[in-house]
Amino acid sequence: MRALQLASDSVPMLSFVDVAEPAPQPNEAVISVCAASINYGDAGYLEPGAGIVKIGGYDGSGVVLRAAVDGSGPGVGTRVAFLTPNGTWAERCAVRSSDLAELPASVSFVDAAALPAAGLTALGALDEVARGSRSDGPDGLDGRHVTVLGATSGVGQLAVQLAVLRGASVTAVVRDLTRTEHLAELGASETVGADDEWAFGTDVVVDLVGGPLLERAVSTLRPRAHVLAIGNASHRASTIDFEQLRRNAPGSRFVAYTRTDTSAPDLERLLGLVEDGALVVPVGWSGSWEDAATALQLVSERRVVGKAVLEIPTA
Repeated sequence: MRALQLASDSVPMLSFVDVAEPAPQPNEAVISVCAASINYGDAGYLEPGAGIVKIGGYDGSGVVLRAAVDGSGPGVGTRVAFLTPNGTWAERCAVRSSDLAELPASVSFVDAAALPAAGLTALGALDEVARGSRSDGPDGLDGRHVTVLGATSGVGQLAVQLAVLRGASVTAVVRDLTRTEHLAELGASETVGADDEWAFGTDVVVDLVGGPLLERAVSTLRPRAHVLAIGNASHRASTIDFEQLRRNAPGSRFVAYTRTDTSAPDLERLLGLVEDGALVVPVGWSGSWEDAATALQLVSERRVVGKAVLEIPTA
């Protein structure tokens, strides 16, 4: 079968290869992949010298071609979305049945493929706030202020929407104010530039940028605030004065957040919100996987607002 291989030390670094058919474990189904997204982590493999050779992609959507032989999971013909380490830029891949979320009929393969990694990260980060804010209601966000750094990214746009759904007011912080009209439609109360003056206090920071921007956001924290450090798009370090933080925002929590599970129930929660029209999947580019090199370059240069999705033809 055909697949897209990333080889960091080759020229070109991205190429189509013929690979063996998936050899699933008893608890894995074989999926005919219809769409797969590109994450910034995939673009990072473009750096020469990384010594990486692998089939790209972590999340995708498609149709169950062969059900798991242990009887678990959805049956043949079921439309599914998933997050897997097995490489989704391929015509077929094996996925644990426990990681397969069934697609509602109204959700497209493109939207479904863009949702797993970004959506589960945003949802898990806000659930982390809830775990640390039991006294503030079931979601820990009702009536509170959330600042999202890097709000035009896939995770950022989903975090904006999920925070608003939980009753928060949201400030979206972006690098380029010319690409932000949609953030108000997603529920952001205000959008500010990374270089603007800020005159607000915040209860939660969802950080996808790091560097000096995170330092500025920390200076706006209120007492008992939460900082969720998820990404470092700036590729720069942050210097935090914790003594000043202790005085100005006592009781605050810092979490270096990484989503480590591939929860199908949580993905089904997100797909349900999409089906209901409560959540918009931020797809900024979609097209044939024949154009994957172009899409990967756009993602690596951060020229895609939201997610990029490769559409994979099926026989």
